[in-house]
Amino acid sequence: MTLEKLSDNRQVRAYFFKFGQIVDHLIDMAARENEEGQDDGFDLAILDCLKRLSKTFDALTLKYLFAGLDACWVEKPLSLDVKDSGFPFFTEILEMENDRVQARKVLEEMPDAGTLRQDMVDFILKYKSTPHDLRAAMAKRAYFQNLAGGGHFYCRNQPTIQRINPDCLPSGELRGALYLVTWSVYDSSRNQPVIYLMVLDDSGKKPILEDEERLAAFKAHIMNQSMSTLKLLTIAQGVDKDFADLHPKMMKRLFIGPIYSNAFTTHGDRLSHFLGKSDFGGNSWLMSWTVETLISERSEMSKSGLFGSQPKEIYHIPTEDLAASASGATRVDRRVIMPYEVRQSLGSEEWRVLDNAQVYVVGEDNIVLRL
Repeated sequence: MTLEKLSDNRQVRAYFFKFGQIVDHLIDMAARENEEGQDDGFDLAILDCLKRLSKTFDALTLKYLFAGLDACWVEKPLSLDVKDSGFPFFTEILEMENDRVQARKVLEEMPDAGTLRQDMVDFILKYKSTPHDLRAAMAKRAYFQNLAGGGHFYCRNQPTIQRINPDCLPSGELRGALYLVTWSVYDSSRNQPVIYLMVLDDSGKKPILEDEERLAAFKAHIMNQSMSTLKLLTIAQGVDKDFADLHPKMMKRLFIGPIYSNAFTTHGDRLSHFLGKSDFGGNSWLMSWTVETLISERSEMSKSGLFGSQPKEIYHIPTEDLAASASGATRVDRRVIMPYEVRQSLGSEEWRVLDNAQVYVVGEDNIVLRL
């Protein structure tokens, strides 16, 4: 990863404007797929995470609104991972989360928005110039108001659990109620958001949502396992082994990114070279994301302790699929979204790099189309 510190105000604003557009496209795409898909909660859970991500970058936009200017209340530049993910460094999200803790205290100590606006009007009328300090104070207040509202994408986003229809599973025998578990992290080693989904078969005597002790232990377990260095198979087998009455039937992991943009990133690969040499104006970008899926193909009884036994999930890992096998997954799917102009100009070398990825194109009127 390569750290780039953006201190130029125009660059910072342009980055967040472009990033906001891209995330909005992802939200539109997820919303449409949720409407068209089956009622399994998958797309809706992803949509919620994307909305949280959008709110996080709305907050960072306010924080760095006057970056590089004398009156900015933030003294440091924005830190970006320009070489790998194209996202802000993990420390940016961590600092935002720390700011959230003290948001209400900061707001109580500041003049309210109405007072600041009136002070700005008085300053302009009196001095006939821009009230830079008051403008920065207004941005600071807006930032902390945004944080006080909550609902952002944090470093660690705790699991949510909802009961779902058993028909969402492709196959397999169920022992109890079926739940969809969703959680997410901002991965510190990759500097990018990662979303986890698990379909869980609960065979316990007491439903997990009513069993506070078991629920707390399960949540702590999966949060501690939320590392990109761990394979999906390792995470699922860990739950299956450590919780005798919880059986992961399916898992998904979504790596959001990287973002390619000739204005902000320097990946150094074929796609970056292509975007850099072509003239697409403000549409010179491409974003990819990877979906890993792990599916249990059957259950069998295994020894537990000296005399006991418990169900064990057997997961399908296709040895002929190198990408899936390396990820400890049943399959690995790559998807990309790009403007129409970029799609029309892709050559054979670029398509080879995309490697049969599912392509989404932003067409006229910003409508996202799946090809």
